[in-house]
Amino acid sequence: MSNDRPLAIVLKIIGALSILGSLFIGLDRYEVVVETDIGNTTQKDNTILFMWLAYGFITCILFWAFAEIINYLKESLEVKDNQQRELENLRKMLNEIKQEK
Repeated sequence: MSNDRPLAIVLKIIGALSILGSLFIGLDRYEVVVETDIGNTTQKDNTILFMWLAYGFITCILFWAFAEIINYLKESLEVKDNQQRELENLRKMLNEIKQEK
């Protein structure tokens, strides 16, 4: 993570926060109020909790994937720049050799 771009770090943080947020929302929403003849009662519906957790994990995976794509593009750009510098150095060396002859 030390070589990550700032945007990639922000995307990873947003991904981690999406898991936390979905957990809190899921815990808040999984108790459903049910109206009965006696009165209103609460019933725990675990599918709501798991739905929110799945949403958080999917969102986190997407944000982390975008962050990894950004890091990959950064690395490939650095490799391209290094190759271009090496080719320039070789061209200069060949021109010097050519001028010596």
